[in-house]
Order: sequence, then structure tokens, then C-alpha cells
Amino acid sequence: MRSVCQGDIFRYINEELRVTQKAMCSIFNKVREGNMTETRISEIKQGKRKGYRGLKTAASLCFTECFQQQDAAYTLRNLRQFLKREELSFPGSENEDEDLESYALRFLEYGLDNCLCPQELTEENAIREASADASADRTVEPPMYIPMDSSVNSSMDMPIDMLLHQSQQMELPKAEQPGPLLPEPRGADLYSREPLGEENLGEQKLLFLYHRRDCLGVLRIAFREK
Repeated sequence: MRSVCQGDIFRYINEELRVTQKAMCSIFNKVREGNMTETRISEIKQGKRKGYRGLKTAASLCFTECFQQQDAAYTLRNLRQFLKREELSFPGSENEDEDLESYALRFLEYGLDNCLCPQELTEENAIREASADASADRTVEPPMYIPMDSSVNSSMDMPIDMLLHQSQQMELPKAEQPGPLLPEPRGADLYSREPLGEENLGEQKLLFLYHRRDCLGVLRIAFREK
């Protein structure tokens, strides 16, 4: 389905109501400036050119000149069949409980005001339908609810001085507590991978093994000279 345009109005009046294009020019020239031509009306009917502007006000005169002398019941039925056959629509075109005058006037007002060519309306409908399909395919997921720990809630309500006091009272885990430091030998290079040498201490000798970066202290081996 596409919307009724000016070319559809001209085609219905000319082909269904048997009003000549010359007579149509005389009718519409009464309500607009300038002169309409039969050639232009023919091109608009065929969808080759856009319609004239400012013809909406001619709907009442067009009804009087082209519709009023027709049989009302037959013309209304014929108009509905024309819309169905050509797959055309206008606002309220599906209404069944209207007489010819109200129905035909809305048909004329909407169609005469629509100056687009049928091809432009078809493309416009295709874009609108594609946009509607894309919107229907989108699924809106509700926001995820993440419950908050009650201890976090209670901490957020505490005054800052109480939080500082609690942090000072907390003990580090055993794995994080620093162990006792071993005494560093005099003159030792703790980052060297070479043996650090010997030092005489009376009857004992201390042999300092090389120190690795990932050790916490220096290993001492004490032995007695023979």
C-alpha cells in the first residue's frame, strides 16, 4: 500500500469519471494562479512529473464539478474498488460508514495536496517499513541488578574517623607480615652473584655465600679450623 498522490486523483477523474483533461484544466485553473496544461496533467498521471502545488483548496470545487452529478452509491463503491485495486490509501480510507461526499472530499484533499510521484512514495514506504522492521528486531534488555553486600552498606554509613580507627586496628595476614631481618655483613654487596669472601673471627671463619635478589637475607656457614 502507498499513499494517494495527485497523479492518482487525475487518473481517477479522467479514467473512472470520464472527465476530459481539458475540462480538468478549466476546473483547477479557477482556484490557482497560472494555467494548467493537458500535457502536464498527462505526465503527472503517468508518474513522470511531480504534481502542481496549491491544489488542496480545489477539493470542494472538484467534488462539485466531477462527483456530485454521479450516482452516489455507485461512485462510492467504484472509488473503494479503485483504491483496493491500485493498493492506495489515505487517512480513514478504511472507514465503511461514510457517504460519498465526506469520503470523496478526504480522498481529494489528501491526494491533491500530495505532489510526490508514485515512485518516490514507493521508495519512501520501503524505507519506512525497513526502519520499522529494524526497530521491532531490537530487544531492550532490562538493567542488571547487582545486590550490594550488607557490610559494604554499613561501611558507607560509618563516619570517616571510625573507618580510620578500624583500618589502624586491622592486622596484616601472616603471609604479608615482614620477617626478621638478618644482619648484613660488613662490606657485602647484596646484589652480587659472586662469592662475598671470608672473614676471620678468632678461631672461627664465616663463609658468606653469594646473595640472590630473591632471598631475604645472607646465609652464613660457620666452621672451626683444624
